[in-house]
Amino acid sequence: MTLRSQRALRVQRFLSHADCERPLGIAALACFPAFAFQPLLCVRAAQTIAFFMLCLFRRGRARLLPALTVSAGITFFSLLSPFGRVLWRAGSFTVTQGALENGLSRSLLLAGMVFLSQAALAPQSRFKTNGLIAETLQFLAKISAVPPRFEKGKMLERLDECLYAAYYGEPGAAESEAADSIHEPLSAGQRAICACIAAALPTAMYALLVFGFVIKT
Repeated sequence: MTLRSQRALRVQRFLSHADCERPLGIAALACFPAFAFQPLLCVRAAQTIAFFMLCLFRRGRARLLPALTVSAGITFFSLLSPFGRVLWRAGSFTVTQGALENGLSRSLLLAGMVFLSQAALAPQSRFKTNGLIAETLQFLAKISAVPPRFEKGKMLERLDECLYAAYYGEPGAAESEAADSIHEPLSAGQRAICACIAAALPTAMYALLVFGFVIKT
């Protein structure tokens, strides 16, 4: 899925701006524990959708089909170990509430983690953090920004080209222009908006975590 409207593209340029990069990246990473321990399935589903939208608006594109495919597989295999109230039965195959909720919870956790990790770093990210983790995240951002085009019988060659381009490649003219535009200084009001978004994101996540535990108990 890719952003197409001019308004959405302006939002994407703002959220991926260099001045917003560090606070939004740190805020996204701070959300991991609150999301991982969320006990309510409906809240986790809403958070996963929110992370997908954040990833879409920070990166300009997001790949939904792989997440849906993996989520469907996790849910299906979870149904093979039925427990709880029986919801539906077809011969020897039984769908139970416990197995269904467990599969959906695990699949949403995986999909949400993927979207949140992608949202933590925009493709043009230039984190000033030293260390192996920061460098690894930068390479992952470059690779996921332009996925390789696999061809029959040339899978390894295409994967090698993708990795080589991420490590040695130089950005094209359009990418260079976009990278320059996101490093133009933001106004004080825009930086304040970015700071409010970065503060509100983990605050809402941990508030929902507390709410989830209160409801469960």
